[in-house]
Amino acid sequence: MNRVMCLSFLLLCFGVIFMYLISKLQKCFIKYNAMPCYLVVLIATKYKLWYNWKSNPKNNYEVKYMQFPLVLGVSARHAHICREHMDILFGAGSELHVKKTIGQPGQFASEEQITLVTPKGEMKLRIIGPLRPETQIELALTDARKLGLNAPIRHSGKLAGSAGGKLIGPCGEVEISEGIIVAARHIHLYPETAAKYGLKDGDIVDIVTQGERSLTLHNVLVRAGEAHADEVHIDTDEANACNLDSDMMVDVVFNK
Repeated sequence: MNRVMCLSFLLLCFGVIFMYLISKLQKCFIKYNAMPCYLVVLIATKYKLWYNWKSNPKNNYEVKYMQFPLVLGVSARHAHICREHMDILFGAGSELHVKKTIGQPGQFASEEQITLVTPKGEMKLRIIGPLRPETQIELALTDARKLGLNAPIRHSGKLAGSAGGKLIGPCGEVEISEGIIVAARHIHLYPETAAKYGLKDGDIVDIVTQGERSLTLHNVLVRAGEAHADEVHIDTDEANACNLDSDMMVDVVFNK
């Protein structure tokens, strides 16, 4: 009984002291009009603590990252030619001849080359087969600037308003008003690989490289389907910036 009474008395004393301190603080805030400042500081402090916690990926359970490795293919400058221009440049009914196969199904580097000519210079380009519906020239930015071209960064097939130039082959030449681009970086995926990681054609991912010049490449287009095989495509400028070569491995990273 005595122990209970002692505890009750101590709690009563603490309660009285606490209420006394609260009343003093209130009078102080009222006297110096400090309550609004106190509330602002309190709210700001609470928000800063919450923001720091929320912005830490370890604490943000709503954000989930997926990552998987993919082989790299460095794409040097090249040309894709349509049937009409093939006939002009190499002769009617001419065909491309396989020099070596490349990563994507049915595609190959051909024996045939053409020359791209601009007022600032000229450049040899190997033709990638098979023939396509439209002629498309893919350069690195360094190549384009060397030739004095303002070639836009585009996804394959998006040629409207792109740069033009003269193409010269062994049997003739043709002037194209558009079709010269800097190919935007992208990845190719088998349908099975895309399904495995929950990706689809048209999605956007990041590429993370390793090594002494490791970089993260953003805004990488996913191209998935039966006509695609697992491979990352970047141009020679991007590969040099990362100090990477074809057949090295990089990581595909995206929000799940």
